Amino acid sequence: MTARGLERAARRALKVSIGAIAGGVACAVVAAGGVDGAAVLARRPSLAMTMIAVAIAALVVIAVIRRVQFAPPSARAQRVSFWLAAASDLADLELALTLVAGIHVVIAVLTAQGAWK
Repeated sequence: MTARGLERAARRALKVSIGAIAGGVACAVVAAGGVDGAAVLARRPSLAMTMIAVAIAALVVIAVIRRVQFAPPSARAQRVSFWLAAASDLADLELALTLVAGIHVVIAVLTAQGAWK
């Protein structure tokens, strides 16, 4: 494979997997406790936790929009590139990971507000 072919493969890989990577990072931040106890509506909320909660909420909205607008690559393109063949699966994975992270943020915020015990 030539340098140009490797560059093209890397560009395709990044394009179709960036959302799944972002969803995985969001799940890792949630698992590390990045939003546990995020009292977003408190009198003096934690700035870091509020920023993480807002970023994950924005990521969920972006993932839903990307999934709704997703159009699978043509059959010819899927035969040519492994990454384009995996694009549909990666779009589903992106949505699943971001929704899991988003639901955890909602649960963490409701728990911190005392609305859900």
